[in-house]
Amino acid sequence: RQVRLDLGAIERGLLEIGAAITGNRSGIRLQNLAAMVGNSDIAGTASLALGGARPAIDATLTSNRLVLADFTKGSAKGGSGQGTAAKPSDGRVFSADPLPLEGLMAVDGTVRFTGRSVVLEKVTLDNVTSVATIKDGRLVVDPLQVGVGGGTVAIKADVDGGRSAPAVALSVTSRQGGVGS
Repeated sequence: RQVRLDLGAIERGLLEIGAAITGNRSGIRLQNLAAMVGNSDIAGTASLALGGARPAIDATLTSNRLVLADFTKGSAKGGSGQGTAAKPSDGRVFSADPLPLEGLMAVDGTVRFTGRSVVLEKVTLDNVTSVATIKDGRLVVDPLQVGVGGGTVAIKADVDGGRSAPAVALSVTSRQGGVGS
């Protein structure tokens, strides 16, 4: 059965969702998913299985334009603007605070994403493709490929938050052009 929800104006813009939804106690599936949030669109299929040790998500999503600010609070173009003040920088590239990896144990699944244009705060990424898999607290993103600055950047990431001493591995390859050019 096709279900269409129009929740009207929300804080960051119009939210409109349509999908064919099926399911039972062991899970739910959204087919023909089409959503508009602010200036962003997203389409595809998604399922949530509830029968295992933890919930499992499987999604294949596409977008012509995905604006990160449409999904975050306090952005320059939307949101309440309220929140905590940023800490002053101590000059480090990465925070000294431990990464909050506990959430990786909450869910398993695979999300495949293809986006024509992904708009971050200061840069627009073109032709984004990504596969992210999480299982038993281990997140693997392979590949994450984006067009930026006239070239391409490919990223592989492996974050194992299921170990007593979490491990992180990252590989970045850039071709033709450069970030920020």
